[in-house]
Amino acid sequence: MLKYIEKTDIIVKNRCGGDVMNNIKKERSSNFELLRIFAMLMIIAYHICKYAVMYQITDKTSLALMENALFTRPIFYKKLMLIFVISPFGKIGNAIFLTISGFFIIKKGSQINIVHSIKKLVCPLFFVAFFLTLVSFISAPFVGEKFHLVLQEINVANSMCWFVGYYFLVVLFAYLFLNKYLLGLDRKKYTTFLLVLFAVLQIYWSAKIVNAFANGLSDLLTGVFLFSVGGFISLYNPFEKIKTSALLLSLLLFFVLVIISGYNISVNNIDTYLSSKTTDAFVPAFPYYDEHNFIPLVAGIIIFELFRRIKMPNSKIINFISSSTFVIYLAHDNTYIHSVWKTIDWSSLLYYSPLKFIITYAIVVLLTFLFGFIVYLLYLGFSKTAKKLKHCFIYRT
Repeated sequence: MLKYIEKTDIIVKNRCGGDVMNNIKKERSSNFELLRIFAMLMIIAYHICKYAVMYQITDKTSLALMENALFTRPIFYKKLMLIFVISPFGKIGNAIFLTISGFFIIKKGSQINIVHSIKKLVCPLFFVAFFLTLVSFISAPFVGEKFHLVLQEINVANSMCWFVGYYFLVVLFAYLFLNKYLLGLDRKKYTTFLLVLFAVLQIYWSAKIVNAFANGLSDLLTGVFLFSVGGFISLYNPFEKIKTSALLLSLLLFFVLVIISGYNISVNNIDTYLSSKTTDAFVPAFPYYDEHNFIPLVAGIIIFELFRRIKMPNSKIINFISSSTFVIYLAHDNTYIHSVWKTIDWSSLLYYSPLKFIITYAIVVLLTFLFGFIVYLLYLGFSKTAKKLKHCFIYRT
């Protein structure tokens, strides 16, 4: 997602002693850039599912507005397994971005340009907030009476997309001490560090204690873990002897587990509803995955390793599209775009024609990506114009 992490002279501590200076300014690897695009598409797909599809199926206000109370009988609908599959996509995408960052940033040691990193985060953040405020104001009158768009407010500019703060704190930790600490470990101690951190996050009680210190601390430690995993892969290539077929099979098994788990959640929800003998409408239940859940963590690492193995020529087109992913993230994950997605009757599509649902879903994912890419192009144009006009507002020294 964030591109400022790859280009630098690399200083990596030699595990046999001494320092190795690799004075190579590496060209961006298009397989990693393709992975960024793939991860962003997963995140968009997840957000559409969470804020539009699942919302329409479970929210009583939406059911009344859309007149599509189609999944309100206390039975298991096989069609909902499509949602089960999509449900971990967002967290997997987040895991991929953090792993990519660790893979490249670890080689920078303490040479991270934190000021440059801040600019790369903050400038697009406020540009997109201003842009959405204007676009939502212009587009609102063109929506029918049945729907209304949530207009973007400029005062929420600094609260858009929680991932920005999440990512920034991980990079800040790397800048302050994490990189130096990790590079000071040998392979055995590095492995122990990862295993201990993984155990803390996966054991319920220890993760609960971590969050008791500060709300969201377990998420931050998850980011540190993923960053450190990326660094470990960069330094030691631990999956070298594992066949690609084994990785693909593992990923498939994970998603089979996701479907089975979703089924179990649904059946338990049905049993609870029937035993309560309530007269309220039945509402389907869907699985939810935290940032530190092992499913998105491990799946994200596997997908990262699969793309890392892809041998492909450098592509300027892929690299350029990939450079837009952070702006695309900002441009799509907001209440205004969420309300645009809700104008589609997803529930009826899924109920009457799963194939049409899949096709429509894919189209909306791609259109959302395209919208974000256009916003990125506008941001580039604005940045270049601002640089040219800078002398009109700032005295030369």
